[in-house]
Amino acid sequence: MTRAGAFLRYALRRHPVVIALLAVALVALGMLLAGLISDALQMLGPVAHDRPLEPWMSPRLVGHAWGLPKPVVLELMGIDPDTPPHAGPRTLAEVMAREGLTLAELQYRVAAAAALLRENRP
Repeated sequence: MTRAGAFLRYALRRHPVVIALLAVALVALGMLLAGLISDALQMLGPVAHDRPLEPWMSPRLVGHAWGLPKPVVLELMGIDPDTPPHAGPRTLAEVMAREGLTLAELQYRVAAAAALLRENRP
């Protein structure tokens, strides 16, 4: 028997509750990591691009998902480029309320800007 096996048998005999809690913690960690990796792959995949806008989204997320540079996103949403990030709107709901836009109008602006950028790329 290897040293690791002997240590595991010893630990299970002397501290069964601690080993059980460690096993549960490792399983929970594995599940969290699997979810994190799954979400990361989903966001990086082609499905995340050009996704419909939702009020909870941030302007930065919209720019990333639609492949729009920051100046274009700021202009589309009526945000002054000199505004510090913490002082500007954090969600599209805030942008819509401030600018008097509907989600459909904002979606149209973003889609049109993305299409225009794609046409002008070499």
